[in-house]
Amino acid sequence: MQNINLKNFKINSAENINCMFCDCHSLKTIDISSFNPILIKYMNSTFYNCISLTSINFQDFYTPELIDISYLFYNCNSLKEINLFFLDAKNIKIMDSMFQGCNSLTSIIFGPNFITNKVYGMKSLFSGCHSLKSIDLGLTVTREVSVLSYLFNDCYSLTSINLLNFDVSNVSKFEYMFRNCYSLEKIDVSNFNIMDSSDLTGMFYGCSLLTSIDLSNILKYRYIKHQMFYDCPKLKYVDFSSISGHINSFDENNEPIMNLKLFNKNISQNGVLVLNEDFYYGYVNGKYEICPSNWILNLL
Repeated sequence: MQNINLKNFKINSAENINCMFCDCHSLKTIDISSFNPILIKYMNSTFYNCISLTSINFQDFYTPELIDISYLFYNCNSLKEINLFFLDAKNIKIMDSMFQGCNSLTSIIFGPNFITNKVYGMKSLFSGCHSLKSIDLGLTVTREVSVLSYLFNDCYSLTSINLLNFDVSNVSKFEYMFRNCYSLEKIDVSNFNIMDSSDLTGMFYGCSLLTSIDLSNILKYRYIKHQMFYDCPKLKYVDFSSISGHINSFDENNEPIMNLKLFNKNISQNGVLVLNEDFYYGYVNGKYEICPSNWILNLL
């Protein structure tokens, strides 16, 4: 079955269409514009693993009660464009892995009602979207989100991300958030106010074109686990100047790990790490060294 015409199919009273088209490997096009999903709450994995799907008509798909859209398009690796202009996100709470594995996706259109102020799950949302070049999340509010791990993981082609209104004040996990974003030259996270206990392991791992980053607004943060800037060969400038505390790495017993790998050996030789006078740089020359005022570290 390659095409489904559901123009006269309505789900007025349905609340759950989880996995409705799961594993329809041969399905290429589908029109669900007449569904009238005004009571739908759950769309988890609706198109999960529809590997041949190239077109979905969501026109007039009004979803005021929608709560869960996690894994909605998971592994729809033939889908190139998704138009979600009509999607009402005001009650959505879970979006984990919504577009994960959509490696042909080049365009996602969000409408004016895509304001996710109730969402608490966004892990791996765009993970594996190899062809996506830009994402505008300027309207997105994430004040309830606690985990952003792998959010843009393996977005190889991504050159632009608008995170202007990204509220991360309650996020505790940022592991590998931008991992392998090979094409990103700039990431503006200057508005990020990160919690003291947050995990930034590998946050910018593999951002091979990244040249500088401003983390000076991360006022409360102290402990950074390993590989935060690992495999960033062009990184020349990192500003931690507003932070008092340590860059360090700890194991599961909260013991310091001596072979801290904040940067790797390929880091640019002419770069500088700007710190303030109370800042420590892990395990240096066999001991923990207190950095003097206006101290800069050559990134060797």
